[in-house]
Amino acid sequence: MDDAGDAIDRVEAAWRRERPDVDVSSVGIVSRSWRISRHLEQARKERLAEHGTDRVTLDVLTGAQIGQYREDAPVGIVGVREIELAQ
Repeated sequence: MDDAGDAIDRVEAAWRRERPDVDVSSVGIVSRSWRISRHLEQARKERLAEHGTDRVTLDVLTGAQIGQYREDAPVGIVGVREIELAQ
């Protein structure tokens, strides 16, 4: 990285210049964490799409597998209870 830093460093520097009374020490950590999170979510989305599924479907199936849905839960959740009862 050059001396100018990245876009986040420049935003922090601008805030420090314009509002020296505001503590911006967390901006770099939070912003970079958020960017990493977006990157990982996109990679997860692509990987799930390769297998013909998405995050919501995976969450429902994972919940069913670990017994998150109770016996009296609505059956409308993608027929999860019907699948369990058929087994």
